[in-house]
Amino acid sequence: MKKTLNAIFLLSGTAIGSGMLSLPIVLAKIGVVPIIFIMLLFCALTYFSALVRVELNLQSDKDNTLGKVGLIFSGPKVAWMGDVSLKILMFSLLAAYLYGLSSIIKSIFLENIALTNVVVAVSALLFLLMVSSPQILLNLNKWTIVALITMVTAVVAMMASHFKLESVVWFTRKATNFGTLTAILPKIYTSFGFQGSIHSLTKMCNNDIKLIKTACLWGSIIPATVYIIWTGSVICLLSAKFPDSLATLMSGGIEVSELVTMLTMTCNWKFVKTLLLAVSLTAITTSIFGVGLCLKDDFNTFFKKSLGMR
Repeated sequence: MKKTLNAIFLLSGTAIGSGMLSLPIVLAKIGVVPIIFIMLLFCALTYFSALVRVELNLQSDKDNTLGKVGLIFSGPKVAWMGDVSLKILMFSLLAAYLYGLSSIIKSIFLENIALTNVVVAVSALLFLLMVSSPQILLNLNKWTIVALITMVTAVVAMMASHFKLESVVWFTRKATNFGTLTAILPKIYTSFGFQGSIHSLTKMCNNDIKLIKTACLWGSIIPATVYIIWTGSVICLLSAKFPDSLATLMSGGIEVSELVTMLTMTCNWKFVKTLLLAVSLTAITTSIFGVGLCLKDDFNTFFKKSLGMR
């Protein structure tokens, strides 16, 4: 059970990031029903694509990185493209996550300290975590995900008391607009982006196909569920309390900070801003753990195979 939970939380934690807070801004324009349908669709697509990647690893070697898998099945050019693209993506994500995490920590705890110093301190701390035992990372990731889901549940529970179903925007004409869909679909797909952790997953599960499939399934379902509940709750709340604000939200004319301010003002919840910042902090942290563990396994595998070690 412990290994199963670690595997599930590895994937779901990597997928759920701070971008979750911006999903209502991206998706409000299409209505609640299309949001549910699209999230379920991408949940299925994510699960299917994960199984394809898992199968490639199992057919080659559980320790193979994406580049090595590409070399075996498609040749050196594809291997180079896959390996370089994944590394650039992983390092770019880490840089963005580190900056975002440092900014939130500074805004909550260290207002009088320069952001550069906070970034250096956070980077050093995370480096020490990354070179520690993988089990420590997996346990930290598990409890961070639990904290994230608990906080999201608390915020949604407070919102629910103000819902008025008769005022909810269930469907809009933009949901059938090709231009609108092509703009939002890539953003949704990146919200399920845990494929870079498949290599770590197969290694951790020791080729146990049943365990791997379970992890991929729940690793897709948990983010989809969180996204649906969070986005739907924000739309339902604004529909009932601030229709004008919802209209602005649907036009995409606001930033995440403005959305947080709206939610804070809705029912005079003075602590909601801090709670939402904490949600963002924990979401970024779980993504860092997932991406960091993936990079760590990639480099460990590369050096072991380069030195002829197994």
